Amino acid sequence: MLRSKKYLFLFMLSFWSLIIVILTVYPRLESPASGITFLDKIAHFLQYFVFSVLLIHYLLQSSYSIKRTRYLLGGLAVPLSVLTEIFQLFIPGRNFCFFDILANFLGFCLGFTYLFLY
Repeated sequence: MLRSKKYLFLFMLSFWSLIIVILTVYPRLESPASGITFLDKIAHFLQYFVFSVLLIHYLLQSSYSIKRTRYLLGGLAVPLSVLTEIFQLFIPGRNFCFFDILANFLGFCLGFTYLFLY
């Protein structure tokens, strides 16, 4: 049972990572008109929160200690947040946005908080 949960979380993490990659490389991605001015930032926040929660569950199912999981998640938060934005500099119609990095990082932070409550 434990082994099947591990692979389930690996599948979900891989699928979610693929979604993030697709959304990152898609040129000129427009947010739907909804009257919410920070919808893009909310999407960034939720993307990386879900990613961090799936990563936490996968690592814990893979026999990583909570301490080691915290270090790994903490070590991924800033580089992954920054690299995805830098990568967008090379995509036509996309640009670098510091506030996207901040939203990504805050999503990781909420995931990190979830780990402390786990």
